[in-house]
Amino acid sequence: MLSALLKPFTNPTWRSITGSVIIGIMIAITIHDSILLFKRYMDDPKESDMKIEVNETMPVPPITFCIPSVQATSHFNKAAKDANYKEINKYLNRMPNKEDFLEKKWGGKLIYSAYTAVATVHTLEREAFGSFLAKRIKQFGSSNSKHFSQKRKNVKFWINHIEQRNVTFAELRNKVGSEVISLMVRDEFQRIYHNRTEETRDNLEAETTWISEKDFCFTAVLNETTGDPIGNQKPFLFLNYFQNEKNLPKDDQVKCASMNFHGDPYDISPYSEHGGSSRDGITESICPGLRYDVTVEVLDSYKMVENDEEGTMCQEVGDDDDEEEKTVFECIGICRAALIKDICNCTAMSTLHLLEDEDKDEDMPLCGDYSKCEVDVQHYKSKESECTEQCKRDCQQIRYQIVSGQTARIVHPLSNGKKVKSNAMTTVFVSWASFEFMTVEQDNVYTWSSFIGELGGILGLWLGLSILAIIQGGFTSAEDVTRKAVTRIGHTSRRNKSFKNEIPKISPSKNDSIRR
Repeated sequence: MLSALLKPFTNPTWRSITGSVIIGIMIAITIHDSILLFKRYMDDPKESDMKIEVNETMPVPPITFCIPSVQATSHFNKAAKDANYKEINKYLNRMPNKEDFLEKKWGGKLIYSAYTAVATVHTLEREAFGSFLAKRIKQFGSSNSKHFSQKRKNVKFWINHIEQRNVTFAELRNKVGSEVISLMVRDEFQRIYHNRTEETRDNLEAETTWISEKDFCFTAVLNETTGDPIGNQKPFLFLNYFQNEKNLPKDDQVKCASMNFHGDPYDISPYSEHGGSSRDGITESICPGLRYDVTVEVLDSYKMVENDEEGTMCQEVGDDDDEEEKTVFECIGICRAALIKDICNCTAMSTLHLLEDEDKDEDMPLCGDYSKCEVDVQHYKSKESECTEQCKRDCQQIRYQIVSGQTARIVHPLSNGKKVKSNAMTTVFVSWASFEFMTVEQDNVYTWSSFIGELGGILGLWLGLSILAIIQGGFTSAEDVTRKAVTRIGHTSRRNKSFKNEIPKISPSKNDSIRR
């Protein structure tokens, strides 16, 4: 039966047709698989690796504290808030150079006046929607109301003084912030360490990240000691801050502070015209007069592949390449600088420190009090969104879970032995919870080497067949050579034998007989 089926293939014509069909099918399969592989490679697919990570220690998160400005400035009485520029000039004349200006201790009148100037600029330039910024600048720079006139005068006053001393606006902000922190925190911002026998503390240096009419924000500056990893679930950070209730209305006394565990300079989400990011890692319930035990832990850690696709666009901030990428906050600030330059043809003071040297125009004046800014509000259209759409978030994202618990009401003892509730002080202890969290890391399915390897796998079929064909061809050639050699030897042997048979026999001659 089998021999009957295989009999047609003994025919050379059938063998040729069958071989051609098989080779054609193999070519079609190879082309199909290669096209699919190239298509998958061009689509740049991703794969994710999920695992649970358990750590013995955790790094100290970059915490930003934001306290309402009305509480931060409550330490200045009515006399300090009086804008007496003659008296302020008297104090400033004692600080004629940059070193004295930044290093000497300031009085309350100087601090409050400079604070309101910095807050005015930040509020105007940064805490506003881009689509309404032109209208706000026009109102601020040209309004004849007493409110705006006083603000413009104060801003212009301080700009003149920092320009005379070659002080930047960012340095002015940091100086004012450090003076306010010394009044409000009073060295009660500490890193806590625990060992088996005792608890120790180090004072933390605070750096101002934001001053506006709404918020005063600062963060801890960590060094080799205070930046030691967290090794247990006991409190690792302590903060006491104070406000002067006598200088505040009751409504302002109870405004709550916030904590941001992502280290953002301030909360930009209320001023963003695009979809905001996750609000995790932020607690906004730190209210005056209470003690809070705040517990934080990492819920998830995500690492995406750098890409420019809509919806997943991100960049690796702080990687090892030569180009230094900007964070989302820095990028948005640069976009705001470009918008203000387009509106007023001047450089916004709150964004000057974000610009690269090549982006700074030395001939471009600072915007100052915006009194010289002329803009047609009715016909002006903001293009800021086109810029901010290109601001990429960090591909490394951490999601925090925060539990903020009120544990006690702070009371103050009176001289008669009684205790009274007070909003003057707020206490915060920050502890770490779980050292275990989930990590999700994304990676490319194909690298160039893996793509070549898979393509080689597809083409490997032909390589295997080629080797078999070479081996088979070798055996066939050897058989042909052997057969031809045997045939030739046999033919030669037969020819020699035939030649011997055809030679005639010669009889001896008479002469030979006589000679013998």
